[in-house]
Amino acid sequence: MNNIKITGAGKVFEGQYDLIHISGAGSIIGNIKANEIKCAGSLSAKNNIDCNKINVSGACNIQGDLICENVKISGSASLNGTVKAEEFVIAGSIRVEKEIEAENIYVNGSATFKNVNVDKIVIKSKSFEINELYADRVEIIPEGFNLKSLFGKSSGSIGRCECTYIEASNLKCEKLYINNGVIGPKCEIDYLEYSGIVDIHQDAIVKELIKSQISK
Repeated sequence: MNNIKITGAGKVFEGQYDLIHISGAGSIIGNIKANEIKCAGSLSAKNNIDCNKINVSGACNIQGDLICENVKISGSASLNGTVKAEEFVIAGSIRVEKEIEAENIYVNGSATFKNVNVDKIVIKSKSFEINELYADRVEIIPEGFNLKSLFGKSSGSIGRCECTYIEASNLKCEKLYINNGVIGPKCEIDYLEYSGIVDIHQDAIVKELIKSQISK
């Protein structure tokens, strides 16, 4: 398989590649399969990408679907299609317009997700918005100083979350369905339904608490 390196402006055409390395401005034309994609510049793709590894430290826009074993975003990424991954690491900024399916997601940057299906998600940032989250284990433990807290956004938000276990602080959630969990300080939950054991911190707000007989 071919290797492609773009340091100025260039195009990558439909096909199979070993390594695609972009440090300039690159555009992908057609569907591609690759072992590894490295983007330290600007990457745009209008079709689907299937790869083993993608590392974005620059800027990336993918209009099609992304299937990748290991995704690392330390720059910025906008993904308009569906995403399927094993490991998804975000240390930069990302927006995903459609569904994400992954085994593990780690967020220590800024993330906007629509629908997420994941085994385990760990969020150590306050800069996230998720419409719907379905997971086995959820950990939301922001760490460090966040400038957004100076401007009124001190918590990440989830519309609807269903999970087996959650441990969270600094979370705003409209509807939360769990088996067991720990609701830590600065959480604001509109509706919480649980079937096992839940520990609610004295500095957390739960507006409606329901004990369910059915495990989620």
